[in-house]
Amino acid sequence: MQEPTVDAWRLLGPGGMSGECSSSMLLALRSLEQAKDAKQAASRLQEVHRVAAAELPVIPLWQLVNHFAYHKSVKGVPPRPFGLYQDIEHWQVELRVPSE
Repeated sequence: MQEPTVDAWRLLGPGGMSGECSSSMLLALRSLEQAKDAKQAASRLQEVHRVAAAELPVIPLWQLVNHFAYHKSVKGVPPRPFGLYQDIEHWQVELRVPSE
C-alpha cells in the first residue's frame, strides 16, 4: 500500500484482499472517498482503521513477507510462521463483541 486514501478500497473493500466487506466498512470507505480535503480524509481514514481493527481477525500488512499483525482473538497462529496464512486451517477465532 503506497497511499492509504487511494489503496484502502482495494485492500478492505468488496472483493479486496482482506476478504468480505461489511456494511460498516463499506460506509466508512464511501465516506473516505467523499472527503473534500486532507484533514477530512485523515479523519475518515481513522474511521476505516477503527472498523478494520474491530472487524478483521487478521490484518495483512500489505503482504509484507516478514511482518503481519493479527487480533488477540485469533488462536493457533504459529509463533514464527513462514508465510501469512501458514496453518490457517488450525486457526480459531474467539467470539467477541466490540465495545464502543
